[in-house]
Amino acid sequence: MKLYITLTATMIFTLLFQVSAQTTLPDSIYIKETFGTGTTKVALSAGRTTYAFNNSSSLNDGDYMLYKQTNGRPEWHNSNDHTGNTNGRCMVINAGMTAAEFYRDTVYSITSGVTYSMYLYVMNTNTLGTCGSSALLPKLQFIVESYNQTTGAFAQITTFTTGFIPQSASPTWVVVGSSFSVPAGVTSLRYRIINNSSGGCGNDLAIDDITFARAASIPGPLPVTGLEASVQRSGDNVSVQWQTLSESNTRNFIVEKSADATNWVAMDSATAAGYSQSLRLYHSTDTKPGSINYYRIKQVDNNGRITYSNTVRMVMAANSINANTFPNPFVNQVQVDLNSTANQKVTITFSDASGRKLLQQNWTVVKGNNSTVLTQVQQLPVGMYIISINNADGASLYKTKLIKN
Repeated sequence: MKLYITLTATMIFTLLFQVSAQTTLPDSIYIKETFGTGTTKVALSAGRTTYAFNNSSSLNDGDYMLYKQTNGRPEWHNSNDHTGNTNGRCMVINAGMTAAEFYRDTVYSITSGVTYSMYLYVMNTNTLGTCGSSALLPKLQFIVESYNQTTGAFAQITTFTTGFIPQSASPTWVVVGSSFSVPAGVTSLRYRIINNSSGGCGNDLAIDDITFARAASIPGPLPVTGLEASVQRSGDNVSVQWQTLSESNTRNFIVEKSADATNWVAMDSATAAGYSQSLRLYHSTDTKPGSINYYRIKQVDNNGRITYSNTVRMVMAANSINANTFPNPFVNQVQVDLNSTANQKVTITFSDASGRKLLQQNWTVVKGNNSTVLTQVQQLPVGMYIISINNADGASLYKTKLIKN
């Protein structure tokens, strides 16, 4: 979905920032492509990409889809789009083996002699460690060309290339772009976004909120990174936990609760660190949960800017588990024995002491006794780890520490 907005503001330009949630975008935006909303996988209109639309469950090299989740393959991050709309779509891409166009568009009625900026949000969709040390990383090239509407000719004005987009332990949107001046007499432009990294294992990405704005302006970094919430049942209560990887100018956190994920109320608050460059952990307890509960964390910085965490769900129903992991300490493998009160899908995650996710495995369990053996742990170095089991809604069902000798 392309949005047109009146041009007004001027800001400071920066080439590349990492973010982990939405920012408030500047009011200088002229065109913003959000890819719309919907629950189905859809294609771009003809002529907008050289990639092949694939609406199956697994994208191959050279494939793309517009979808509300980024998990185009099982080993990718399962994240919402960057825009934050309900069922908002983003463009999910498995890059091809050679350079090709991810996306192109034409902008009309611009003002010559004026400085414009072009930027978008991109995520490396691979979970941390996918493809090992030889993983290829996405890199984008932007090409901006003048367009003569009379002759149909194009002439390059500028080109700029991003750095490599790294893998991350949790879904991370990075803003990339640059600014340029429009030559005299030019009133229409075409921009193209090119795969500038070789194809193969690891060159996988999602893009969203492609923005064309007046003035040399690209959004700055968020005051908080790595803001991630989780919940765990504790008897008749719900423990709400959240973390940050870094904080700058942060004031406080507000724990918000909802019964329908639409209407939110403040449940609790906590003072933020203000400034931190290390993992910080916070928690709150809901002593009066309903049958279905949604939680999210609202961070407010000292300038009044707001950042939201992911939304997590807790159902106070009898679909709990009893689990046991052994041996502890372990060397080459860990066995997980689990007794479930219902058929359900769970995710087993191995994290290091800093909270960085290292291994993840999906598991469909049946009502009653279940057992699985994790052999991937043999590649982990000696040290302390945290193994956690979460249900399909992200609610924590089990967590404990393990030592590898």
